[in-house]
Amino acid sequence: MPVPSISLRAGFRWTEIANQPFVEPTSTLVLTSSSSRFVDIRVFHNVSTPDDPNLPRTCGLLAHLDWAFAGTSSSETILDKDGEVTLARWEHWIDSRVVLGAKPQDDSGQMYTLKDGRTLEKGYMNLTINGKEYSYPYEELWEDLTPDATDPKDSHKVAIVATMEDESREARGMIVRVGQWVQGIITKSGEISVERWRWNDQDKNFMRILKIGRQFLPCLIAFEEKGPSAVGKKVEFDGMNWEVEERYAWE
Repeated sequence: MPVPSISLRAGFRWTEIANQPFVEPTSTLVLTSSSSRFVDIRVFHNVSTPDDPNLPRTCGLLAHLDWAFAGTSSSETILDKDGEVTLARWEHWIDSRVVLGAKPQDDSGQMYTLKDGRTLEKGYMNLTINGKEYSYPYEELWEDLTPDATDPKDSHKVAIVATMEDESREARGMIVRVGQWVQGIITKSGEISVERWRWNDQDKNFMRILKIGRQFLPCLIAFEEKGPSAVGKKVEFDGMNWEVEERYAWE
């Protein structure tokens, strides 16, 4: 079973024109569970630090959101001109750029491990310009952050996944915790909201780092490592039922 991961994007560039420098105009963090379910939140920001104090923390405007999506990832080994390479795919169950039920763009990339330990992702991304859709090559740089335990009496790290789906309200949601980080996304009647939380060692609780949108996200369902976060536990918030589908602990 894959180990849960925390991925920070450290750079992005379009490669249609050669030798473009990497830039990072967002704070982008991806939390992926042991069952490969993930929440990816990308917010326009002048530094990539995922817990920067200047990120919007209370009902930030949707204009601040570059892209947010959640779903399931997969990977396979393929051959290219450089030999064996990992092809990764991300299936979007929720996507801030398309209405619920519409087909999102293909999201896949070839992953290369660099000498400094970072990962280089190469792929193609669709852009709509003057009403026409074009596919442009891109590259992204990713850094793995180390998951931490939050219980001083237990060295195990914890990953938790909770989901919600309510067709009558045109609503879906997913919350993923990996170690000290929690991220959540909800879409309801075409409106998106996202949150990011981080464990604070000094205060011994989770603190909200980011909130965009007006809707409530019950991220607290992932805060407790026992009790409310037991697999199969269902909790109702705003008339919608969230269920804990995964809890995984590892050293």
